[in-house]
Amino acid sequence: KISGTITYNGKSVPTKNGLELIALYQDSYQLHNSFKMKAVQDGSFTGLAFNGDYRMELVNGQGAFETSSESKKVTVKGDTEVTMEVTPYFFINSVTYQKTGTKIVVNANISQVSKTKQMEYVSLLISRVNICDRVNKDKEVKIPASSITDLSKISFTVDLNDWTSISCFVRIGVKSKSITEYNYSSVEKL
Repeated sequence: KISGTITYNGKSVPTKNGLELIALYQDSYQLHNSFKMKAVQDGSFTGLAFNGDYRMELVNGQGAFETSSESKKVTVKGDTEVTMEVTPYFFINSVTYQKTGTKIVVNANISQVSKTKQMEYVSLLISRVNICDRVNKDKEVKIPASSITDLSKISFTVDLNDWTSISCFVRIGVKSKSITEYNYSSVEKL
């Protein structure tokens, strides 16, 4: 078994649940097809592999980070833990949520890591269940990039007066121009 985490500077990079982000190749085997591992929303992934030497790569076009042609050599022997370092377009350094009545006050500190993409918007994703991303959500509130003057001090208030559930799960997503996927914070229950 091989398992691991997608990281940036040693910190976990949260993702959309179920994205096929990691490809594993065994070059010594006559069929050079890869098998892909799906990440869960905390940035971790798991796959079953025989003992042996493998080449691990990012799947091009998946995730909100720079595509890399570099591969990582991995030796699988029993249960093997690995990390896959990426360069996200944006990274959510910290985020806090304060719920008062029907309002949620969001404060976020975001860094632009890659200069290859421009921000389109920051959004608060809200869900009744703990799977929460750009597709699996009940509500999304977007703040256009043009309204943000300082990425390290983003603050906005969301009114949930139409919310009927007792609790909710939330996370921040950063949408870059010309790509589908977001950079995410971790999911939190309010």
